[in-house]
Amino acid sequence: MSGVSGAAGQIIVNFLYKGSYEAPTLWNDELLMKDGGAESLRCSFDVLATAKKYDIGSLATLAQEYIESWTDQLEPAKALVAIKKACSLPDAKDEWLRNHTKTLLSATYTNIEAFLASAIMTAEHAESAISITEMMLRTVISSIMERQIEKQKEREAAREVKETSPATEQELRAEIEVIEAKKANRGGYLLKKDRIGLQKSWLS
Repeated sequence: MSGVSGAAGQIIVNFLYKGSYEAPTLWNDELLMKDGGAESLRCSFDVLATAKKYDIGSLATLAQEYIESWTDQLEPAKALVAIKKACSLPDAKDEWLRNHTKTLLSATYTNIEAFLASAIMTAEHAESAISITEMMLRTVISSIMERQIEKQKEREAAREVKETSPATEQELRAEIEVIEAKKANRGGYLLKKDRIGLQKSWLS
């Protein structure tokens, strides 16, 4: 089977001869926990892809169960990172992987803002090769974050201007009262310059 790693090949051979899903003997719990199960998951995704390619449904099911068992031992956020690294180019039609990833995402992020603010899509969690879709998604997230930062800066600047502005609401009201008094003293006639001053006060 071309394109299959030695470890994945060993699992497939074991399945064909014994009918069971057995991890390579060189793996041990200490190694698997040390790398967060990334190598084990990567191998299992290879097995899963091969099983689907050759339509070996029972092997595909065992590979899925193995992947689920390992991700269940990790925190959801770490499991997502491990899956990203182990399966950077998944089958877009894989409903099982979509649903499993959805479960982990729901357990990790309560809303889209939490996802955008997380580090899962940053460079340190990237693979050496990524799909064009993920590259575009990372670019979109980066742009959104930059716009959010710019908007926050604009809001803070506007708030500072408002707090330091000498024209307070009380001063504006006092100015209006003066103009109203002038209007009353002039028999209800409001000078053009007073009207302009009032308009400027409200518009500023």
